[in-house]
Amino acid sequence: MTDKEIFDGNRLIDVFMGNVWDENHVDYSKYSPVLKGFIRDKIHNPQPYNSSWDLLMPVINKIECLPIYAEISIGKGVVMATVEGNIIFHGNIIFDKNKLDTTFQAVVAFMNWLK
Repeated sequence: MTDKEIFDGNRLIDVFMGNVWDENHVDYSKYSPVLKGFIRDKIHNPQPYNSSWDLLMPVINKIECLPIYAEISIGKGVVMATVEGNIIFHGNIIFDKNKLDTTFQAVVAFMNWLK
């Protein structure tokens, strides 16, 4: 993935997780006491979901709790994203960088399907 694709993917996930963005990537949560928990030091950058299992796993849990049958499957050598039994992403870990990168790509594919 290019740097722009990673940024855009992280931004999509950030919005899905409840952070508020505008077209200029500004985090407006600092203006609302209700969203205080979403304030970050760098308001122009989304969380780096692509570089941390600790950030990415809560996203997967939220996806799998949606009222549709959606799943991110991580297996030996393969990561898949499915919605209602239809595969929307299939990544081969052997040919891609690593399991975290491939799982991030699956989550981004789901975010793109969702919007």
